Amino acid sequence: MPYVVIAPNAERHLEELQDERGADDYLIDRLHEHFQAIADTPTRLTEPAKLPHKPNRLMANFVLNDVTGRRWGFTVTLRRTPDENGVQILTVNGAPWPDPFDEAPEGEPHT
Repeated sequence: MPYVVIAPNAERHLEELQDERGADDYLIDRLHEHFQAIADTPTRLTEPAKLPHKPNRLMANFVLNDVTGRRWGFTVTLRRTPDENGVQILTVNGAPWPDPFDEAPEGEPHT
């Protein structure tokens, strides 16, 4: 079975999601489930990250709901493990979607 390794930097990002952004345990569990889905089918759920100095990096963009139904947007960078049987999650960036730090004025569309 393909496996997931979470790098220390990504672990810190997950902690920040809970501590600073208010992500609940349900959402963190959903993230781990999505990481496993990426490991199971990386070519279907990822695209090459456009990082010329790191050609083996992949990126995944997706939206998940927390326990209250609030939508969260995520961008994850990762790479295949050396044995090609899993993925290593390198970074996890997420925020409520639309991001409350970038909200359009009332009545204006969010772009």
